[in-house]
Amino acid sequence: MEGVKVEKNYNLKDVAYILGIKLRTAREWVHNGKLKAKKYTNAVSGKSGRCWYVTESELERIKNEMK
Repeated sequence: MEGVKVEKNYNLKDVAYILGIKLRTAREWVHNGKLKAKKYTNAVSGKSGRCWYVTESELERIKNEMK
């Protein structure tokens, strides 16, 4: 499949580490809308998990905003 880019996803713990912020801060940013994240859904049970994931492009956007 040419032209299709699969984007890497990062959990909030990894995002916090990469950005040099606390996990609590990353969660607050998601809650306040500063950082766009999606909640992970378990494909087997269909139940929403407690894990938030951030796309690579969103991580790059916030990194550039922090400069």
